[in-house]
Amino acid sequence: MAAFFLRRSIIIQKEKSEKEKLQKEIELNYLKQQVNPHFLFNSLNSIYALSRQQSPETPEVVMQLSELMRYQLESAKKDMVLLKEELEFIENYLLLEEKRLSNRCNIEFVIEGQVLDFTIAPMLLIPFVENAVKHGALSTNNQSTIDVTTTITGTTLNFCVVNSKPSLTVAFKRKGTGLENVKRRLQLLYPNHVLDVEDGEKKYHVNLAIDLKATQAKTGS
Repeated sequence: MAAFFLRRSIIIQKEKSEKEKLQKEIELNYLKQQVNPHFLFNSLNSIYALSRQQSPETPEVVMQLSELMRYQLESAKKDMVLLKEELEFIENYLLLEEKRLSNRCNIEFVIEGQVLDFTIAPMLLIPFVENAVKHGALSTNNQSTIDVTTTITGTTLNFCVVNSKPSLTVAFKRKGTGLENVKRRLQLLYPNHVLDVEDGEKKYHVNLAIDLKATQAKTGS
């Protein structure tokens, strides 16, 4: 009798574990699908702003956006991507935004440490950068700053985004699909992550720390 109940308990626990894993996969797929339209919407806003200015750089920016979208669509098929590719994507996105902002935003992008063959969940970091652009540079006509620093120490990734805040803040609330999405993905994929957010009087500071565990994992779907 004891052996029967023990076997039954093991079976029930296994079924529960499998259901939780399936539910996690379903939720992650849903969250990943939400990233595409959100990023596209923000990028199209950039092109719309340039076209209204009749900027001669508009065709080039359209091509840059197509490259960004190609990477995003390809990475969406994968569970993990190379960290160096993800950082290149962010750098190219910032270059696009720099053209849109017409030199009224000083953007710094720095990588410290060895990226090597680390992998990371795709499109995990970009919402923090998009948020800095939206609530910093785009909410003022004055000069602004955005500093993005990636530091790799051992297997720990520290991703820091700091943006200046306008003296007269537009009535934006720092909420949205992008940030809520990435916070939930972090909970599911990197449960031991540390996310610190400081909303100061003149600057907004985000610092994310996750353990990459030197996965060197498969980057296929």
